[in-house]
Amino acid sequence: MKKYGILLVMFCFVVFQMTWSQSHKKSLPRPDGNICWSVIDDIPVYPGGTVALRKWMIDSVAPGLDSLKSSAEGKLLISFVVLENGACDSFKVVKSVAPEIDTLFLNGLKKMWRWTHGKFKGKAMPVKFCFPITIKRERENEKNTVSKTKE
Repeated sequence: MKKYGILLVMFCFVVFQMTWSQSHKKSLPRPDGNICWSVIDDIPVYPGGTVALRKWMIDSVAPGLDSLKSSAEGKLLISFVVLENGACDSFKVVKSVAPEIDTLFLNGLKKMWRWTHGKFKGKAMPVKFCFPITIKRERENEKNTVSKTKE
């Protein structure tokens, strides 16, 4: 009988922990004291979708890579908050490639158009968004091999 009592207490403890931890993962605090939601009904969308956002980055920000001294490659991860009005705020580099590349893309992302805001239960909410950018440079010898294979 004592064995069942201990099992019941352990079961209740585990269930309580699971429900408590899941119920508090819907929102994240922001540096300005407001709440930023991470679990929502409708996610924020860039005008034209992800394809349009990547095209805009390639056309307007990526050409600046050629003027930089750094030849670093890798994956850059930038997080930001899409506010209730669709504007983006609280930009932060989560994973860095090189400081000058990070700055180039941070400044570029700050100039992007307003997004369609995220919604939770039909109400506009600020939502945290992470944007991965892969930096890979084309090398001169790779250009030659590609052009030779096309001929």
